[in-house]
Amino acid sequence: MNKQLIVPIMLVTSLASGSDKGLCPRTPTKPPAVAKKNPTQPTPPDPEAQFVGTVTLMTVISDKGYVCDAKVTRGLDKETDKRAADSIRQGHFQPARRKDGQAVAVVVSVDVNYWRKGGELIQVPPNFPQAESDSARP
Repeated sequence: MNKQLIVPIMLVTSLASGSDKGLCPRTPTKPPAVAKKNPTQPTPPDPEAQFVGTVTLMTVISDKGYVCDAKVTRGLDKETDKRAADSIRQGHFQPARRKDGQAVAVVVSVDVNYWRKGGELIQVPPNFPQAESDSARP
């Protein structure tokens, strides 16, 4: 399982576009330092599928869990990179929380894996660790 680095952003500059999606930090000019990942082979969606590659995105998530921005930091090709970024931008995430329980905006690195079966490109969504539910918090 890949470990994801979560970097809290303290400087909040604007609201996410559209309705009130929360506070969004500025998008960094370069990706945050990433902790070394445990090398694991992605699990194929089908035993006959061939692994194509991984698109890595620097993703800015608001304090309400909406994606403010997603930029490709390591890609495959322009079309696949755009597809990965568009799919992440449509997502909604469990907001990151400080130890005191307050939601915060973060920058995370997200890997999206691609497989091919019979000429069809298959996108496998990232596997995120399950966050504690709010009801489980004291």
